[in-house]
Amino acid sequence: MNKGDKLFILGLDCLAPELVFGESAKDLKNISGILDKSIYGELKSTCPPITVPAWMSMFTGRDPGELGFYGFKDRRSFGYGDSYLLNSAAVKEPVLWEYFAQKGMKSVVIGVPQTYPPKPFGGVLVCSFLTPDTDLEYTHPPYIKEEINRITGGKYMIDVDNFRTQDKDALLDQIYSMTENRFKVISDFIGSKDWNLFIAVEMGVDRIHHGFWGKDGQNDRIKGYYRYIDEQIGKLLEKLDDRTGLMIVSDHGARSNRGTFNINNWLIENGYLVLRGRPAEQGRLDPNTVDWKKTRAWAEGGYYGKIFLNVKGREPVGKIKKKEIAKFKERLACELETAGAGEAELKNRCFFPEQIYRRVNGIPPDIIVYSRDLSFRVSGCTGGGLFVKGAADLSDSANHSEHGVYIDYLPGRTSGNGYKEGLSIYDVVPTVLERFKMEAGSGFRGRVIP
Repeated sequence: MNKGDKLFILGLDCLAPELVFGESAKDLKNISGILDKSIYGELKSTCPPITVPAWMSMFTGRDPGELGFYGFKDRRSFGYGDSYLLNSAAVKEPVLWEYFAQKGMKSVVIGVPQTYPPKPFGGVLVCSFLTPDTDLEYTHPPYIKEEINRITGGKYMIDVDNFRTQDKDALLDQIYSMTENRFKVISDFIGSKDWNLFIAVEMGVDRIHHGFWGKDGQNDRIKGYYRYIDEQIGKLLEKLDDRTGLMIVSDHGARSNRGTFNINNWLIENGYLVLRGRPAEQGRLDPNTVDWKKTRAWAEGGYYGKIFLNVKGREPVGKIKKKEIAKFKERLACELETAGAGEAELKNRCFFPEQIYRRVNGIPPDIIVYSRDLSFRVSGCTGGGLFVKGAADLSDSANHSEHGVYIDYLPGRTSGNGYKEGLSIYDVVPTVLERFKMEAGSGFRGRVIP
């Protein structure tokens, strides 16, 4: 790109490639209209494929181990139950817009997860859905907050109130209102702010998937919302001139929630986790109910599982010797990956952070677990049975899948390179920096997409 050229990156959290590139996308006229002039394909997400750390991996070019975060919450210390929510203070690697600032170029950044509290830089920043409350300062500079209120009539939403609600009609109204007002701000800032790089992330796709996914996302509410997003992209294209490229990206995809694996119950049944008494009812694991002198492992749940070992000299009442960790993990992973049989086969997949990341910073889980290829949720609760087949929690009908979306469109192209395989979430930063001819150092995990 030449001096004065621009790039707009539209992030749509959880945008599913099968609904954008497949037969079901034929009604998305604006997206379909640019694919022939684009490089596009499925974008392999992080392990785990979840909003935190995926977006920051995308905008730093570093993997979760290098960043030192492994989900929305990480362990603060090796104490039992000592965890904390990750925010912008945890981000130590340079982010894409900081590279632009170093070169004297301006950026506008809206809604990128893990940007709260806002860090000052030479541009405009509006924090994401992880902002605790809009009464707090969630913009840089601070006066941007008043501009947002003026543009939206005070209706700007950081996030919907509760995307796991059973009141689906109210949820749908909130999602549309949130998206409408986000794009009002985007549209205004495109013309009113000075920028070379504009990044905007909208959470509505993620929220509608979790609320309405059902069977493979093939329902009128999701299709209708995708058409609405496509309309917003059409309006966006009208505002971008021929010297402005457009990337459309997502951090991961979606798939149906088909069941739940209660991993702590499995650990209890197999003698790895020992409680002082049988739980009276199903609920979250309480560290105070665990007999730590007899426990070798416990877990936390979510769309994937995180197993922690109780290591002697590391945890307060450790049991496993450090020299035994590697063999213990191999044995535990083998047992988990063969858990269940026949229709109840869970097909768990286990990952060791020290093997899948280039470095391991912070305090990682000892084992990361996917159940039934991410179509089963992993629960950290105790009580109840080992697993529940079917979407037990109808308030959240989607899990995450390992591939998001990448579309790279330049208006001046008469044709693009078409569909590409092997694209990675780590490729975005080196590709953008190369396009702007920036020398920003080396060491990125990804590669430049030609």
